[in-house]
Amino acid sequence: MNQSSDSTLPEIYEEDALTLVSAKLSVAEHMLSLSVKDCKFAEFINEILLGAMKVVPCEAGSFLELDANSQSLFFRATVGQNSENVSKFVIPVGKGIVGHVAESLQPYVETNPSEHQLQLKSIDDVVGFKTRDVAAVPVIIRGKLFGVLEVLNRLGEGGFSKEDLDLLVYCAEKAAKAIEIRLMFVSAMNLGQAA
Repeated sequence: MNQSSDSTLPEIYEEDALTLVSAKLSVAEHMLSLSVKDCKFAEFINEILLGAMKVVPCEAGSFLELDANSQSLFFRATVGQNSENVSKFVIPVGKGIVGHVAESLQPYVETNPSEHQLQLKSIDDVVGFKTRDVAAVPVIIRGKLFGVLEVLNRLGEGGFSKEDLDLLVYCAEKAAKAIEIRLMFVSAMNLGQAA
């Protein structure tokens, strides 16, 4: 039985689905290549952030890492206007949008953060950056929070979509695997040098 109607094609072959699959393949390939890239850890994390910003185009982004001792997040990588001014901030778990994501371990999207109680307006004020919308997802390794991936001001119309959030969650999952591989590799190298 030969049917030529596009409406009978399985959902995976629809244009939007193919775009999503293509973006996920791009993320997986990027994270896999990063796992074995010879570079400093800060550059490695910056490349993770850039990869996420490539599949979900936005004006700025950051990767915050958890300091388990102080229960706060520090900026490991930042990209965007005046991003170098952001790196001096430390955000306690539970404070602000990224602190909320770190505490809840749940993805979060805010389309009007300036009017939301979670937004840390002081950072925008000091940095001189106007946040229109934000999406943040936890990066979890072996059931424990490693950090938070945050992107700001979606390029294009309409702000961050459900598909964007799904892609960011996927990026965070693949980033977690790449970071885990990197940390295991460094640990193995250190053990080999100690022997």
